[in-house]
Amino acid sequence: MRRNLKVRGKSVALSAALGAIVLSSACGGETEQGSSCTVAELAGGQVQVSCPDGTRATISGPSSDATSCSFEESEGAVRIRCDDGTDVVIRDGVDGTSGASCSVEEGAHGSATIVCEDGSSAPIGTPAPGVAPGELSLELLAGVTSVGTTDGVGTETRMDGALDGVYDPHGEFLYFVDTFNMTIRRFGLRTQQVVTLAGLAGQKGASDGVGDQATFDGPRGIAIHPDGDRLFIADGFNCTIRQLHVVSREVTTLTGQPGECAAVDGTFEEARFRLTIGMVVESSGRYLYVADRGNNVIRRIDLEDNVVETIAGHLPVENGNEFRGHADGVGTDARFAGPGGIDLSEDESTLYINDTFNNVIRSLVVAVDEDAGGGPALFEVETIAGAPGVPGNIDGSAEEARFQVSQGLARAEDGLFVAGFHNSIRRIDLNTHEVTTVAGQNGVGGSSDGPYFDARFGVSFGILAHPDGRRVYYMDRGNNSIRLYDRRTRQVSTVMGAPEPTGWRDGEAGVSRLNGPRGVVSNEAGTRFYVADGSNQVIRVYDAETGGLSTLAGLPGRAGFRDGVADEARFAYPEGLWLNSEETQLYVADSGNDAIRRIDLGSAQVSTVAGMPLADEETSADGPLEEARFDAPFAIVGDESAEGLVLYVSDYASHLIRRVELGSGQVTTLAGGGESDEENPAAIDGVGAQAIFAGPAGLALTADGQRLYVADQGHHVIRRIDVGTAQVETFVGDIGVRDAFDGVGADATFSLPAHLSLAQNDQVLVVSDRANFAIRHVDIAESAVTTLVGSLGTSGGSGLRYSPLDEARLYFTSGVSVAGNDVILTADEALLRVSDVLGE
Repeated sequence: MRRNLKVRGKSVALSAALGAIVLSSACGGETEQGSSCTVAELAGGQVQVSCPDGTRATISGPSSDATSCSFEESEGAVRIRCDDGTDVVIRDGVDGTSGASCSVEEGAHGSATIVCEDGSSAPIGTPAPGVAPGELSLELLAGVTSVGTTDGVGTETRMDGALDGVYDPHGEFLYFVDTFNMTIRRFGLRTQQVVTLAGLAGQKGASDGVGDQATFDGPRGIAIHPDGDRLFIADGFNCTIRQLHVVSREVTTLTGQPGECAAVDGTFEEARFRLTIGMVVESSGRYLYVADRGNNVIRRIDLEDNVVETIAGHLPVENGNEFRGHADGVGTDARFAGPGGIDLSEDESTLYINDTFNNVIRSLVVAVDEDAGGGPALFEVETIAGAPGVPGNIDGSAEEARFQVSQGLARAEDGLFVAGFHNSIRRIDLNTHEVTTVAGQNGVGGSSDGPYFDARFGVSFGILAHPDGRRVYYMDRGNNSIRLYDRRTRQVSTVMGAPEPTGWRDGEAGVSRLNGPRGVVSNEAGTRFYVADGSNQVIRVYDAETGGLSTLAGLPGRAGFRDGVADEARFAYPEGLWLNSEETQLYVADSGNDAIRRIDLGSAQVSTVAGMPLADEETSADGPLEEARFDAPFAIVGDESAEGLVLYVSDYASHLIRRVELGSGQVTTLAGGGESDEENPAAIDGVGAQAIFAGPAGLALTADGQRLYVADQGHHVIRRIDVGTAQVETFVGDIGVRDAFDGVGADATFSLPAHLSLAQNDQVLVVSDRANFAIRHVDIAESAVTTLVGSLGTSGGSGLRYSPLDEARLYFTSGVSVAGNDVILTADEALLRVSDVLGE
C-alpha cells in the first residue's frame, strides 16, 4: 500500500515555532496492508515519525523565533515549507495503492499535531500562548469565564452558543455551529483541539469566502455530506443554506437569498427559507433534509437536481404561523409547530422530528418499499411520543410521556436521544416508544459532571451521537459547553468549554467558582479585593498575595435578610460595595433586600444600617435610618471627609440618588424625581429633585467629596452631580442612545453602563460598560472616552489564565475598581485584573 501523511487541507498557514526539519530518510517502500507509521515525542521537544519499513522523519521542536509554515499535500506526498527556508517532503511509497497512516491536524494558536491511525500523536508548532514579559494582559483571578471564542484544548476553549453539531463519518471530528460567535468550529477527538474553520467571531454578515473572510448570522443547524468534506450550515437569520468545504475552508451559499426570508420551493436560485434548525444528509449524499422552523415544515434539498421541495407540512402563504398546528397525516396534510432537531432511522426510511412547540416527537416516512403492501405511505407523519399541546417533564409510555420545549434530537442505535429546556438527556426506545431520563434531572438546572444521577445540565438546543453509538454529546447552551454522556459507564463529563462554570467554591484560580459576581472594591494597597457574589448571596474576598478566594459573609445559595456573624448573616442579591480607607468596615448595597448593610471586617459581624425588604405597595422613603426605605439600591460610596460618615446610594428602582448621614442618622434624597418633559425628552438635567434618572447604577465620588459621578443606566450616559448645590449635568454619552462609539462628550456612546471607579487623582473615570462588553476610560478634563479593555460590542472571554490585552474579550462586565494603576473587574462568572494599564 502507499503510505503517506495525509493533510486536512491543501495549504494551511500556521504561525508555528518550528526549527529546521531533518529527515533521516524519506518514507518510501512498501509495507503490509493496514500498517501505519507512528509518532513519538523525543527529548528536546523533537517529534519522530517512524514507519514499519524502518525509515524515520525527525522534526525538531519549537525554536525561539516563530516561523510561519504551511503543509501541502500534492501527488501523494506531504510538503512542509517554512519562511526560514525549510522545505522538506515526506514521500509516499511507489506501488500506487492507497492507505492512510497519519494526518496533520491544526490546533489553536498556530500549533499543529501529527496523528496516526494507531492512536499515537505528537504536537508540532507552538504551545498554547503565554504573555511576553512586560506585555499588558487580562488575568483571571477567580472563577471562570464561561463565554468566549478561545480555540485550544478541551476545557480551555470557550464558545457562545454551540447549538448544534455533527460528527464526520469516521467519528474523528465533531463540527459545530457557534451560533452567537457567528462561526463554524471543529473538535478533534484524538487531539482534543478546537479550531475555528470559518466565520469571524462577533461579525455578522452573509459574505461567502474562505475561512474568516466568510460571515454568518446566527448559524443554527449543521450536517455533513458522506464524503466528509462538505458541511451544510443552516444560516439562521440569513435564511439561507450555506456550504463549507472542510479542506479549502471555502464557504458558499447553496440556496436561499440572504435577507429574503420567505416560503418558496423550487430551484436553488428560486427557493426561500425562514429560520432553519435541524439538518441531516442521507448516506447516498443526494438528499439533505431540513426542519424549516420559521415555516413550520420539513423540506428536502435534492443535491443532484438542485431543487428544494416541501415534503411535510404546508408552506405558508404570507407568514410562518399560517399553517402552524398539530396534525398527523400525509405530506401537506400534516401540521407542525416549530420543528427542531431531526435524524434518520438506521435504514433511512424514517425521519424523526422533535416538534418543539407541540411538545411531541414525530416520525416521517421518507422511503417506502414499493413491493411491500400495507405499510405507511410516503411522507406520512405520525406522533410517536408526547401529547400535543400538553407540556411537561414526565417519563413513561408514548402516551404518558411529556416534553417541554424539547429542541434537539439524535438517533444512537435503537434509541432517540432528546435535549431541550428540561435540563436532562432523555431516551425514546424505538421499539416500544418508552421514554426514560438517562442523565440529569428533569427541570433541575445546573452544571455538574459525574454519574448520570448526579449530573446537571443547562438548557440545550441540540444533541448528537458519535458514530460508535456509545457516546452522546449534549450541546449545553446554559453552560456554554459541550458535555459527553457515555452510555456504557453512564458518566457525564465536559469535553469543551468551562466545566461547572457557575457555583460556589473557595480556592485559587481554576478552582474557585462565582455565580453572578457584581460589584468589586479594592483596598488601597491593592492586596485584597471584595466581591459581591450576587447569585450566591454572599460577600467574598480575594487575597492578591495568596491568590485565594474565600467567603466573608453570608451562606452560599441561601438568600434572606438576617444580621449575624459571617455565615449566620443573609443577603439577597448584593450588588454594590464600598470600603472605608482603614479597611475596617465594608458597606453593602443589598439590592434584593432593599437595604444598606455593614460588615465589620474584624469580627465579620453583619448589621443593617438602613432599609429592609419593601412590603407590597411600599416605596422609597426618606427619614431616620430606622424608618427610611430603599428600592433596589445598586451602588454605594462614602465620604469620609465630611463630619460623620456620609454614604451616597443609587436607588435603582426609584430612580433617585440618596444621601445617608450616619452622624445625624438621616436619609435624604440628593437628586432625582423630576418629571419628564414631553416636548423635550432630552431635558433630564436640573437641580436636585428637578433632575431625572432612569435606573441610576454605578457611583464614584471624588476624594474631596464635591463631585459624584453616576452611571445613568437607562439613559446610557454618565451624569455628574455637584454635591454642594445638587446640580446634575450630563457629562459624557448621548442621552437615550445605546451604541458603541468612543469619542468626546456626547459623541461617545454607552450601553447599560454599570459600576464606576475614579483613578489618577480623580482625573480618570473608569466605566464598566456592561452591554458593550468593555471597560471604558474617561479623561475627565477632556471628556474623552476611549476603550480600555475589550472590544466594543463584541462579547467574549478566555479559558486561559492570561490573555494579551489587545486580544482580550469580555462578557457582560459588571463591577470595576482601581488599585493604583491596576483595574480589577467582574465579568461573566469571573474576577479579573489588568495590571499597570493606567500607568504613564
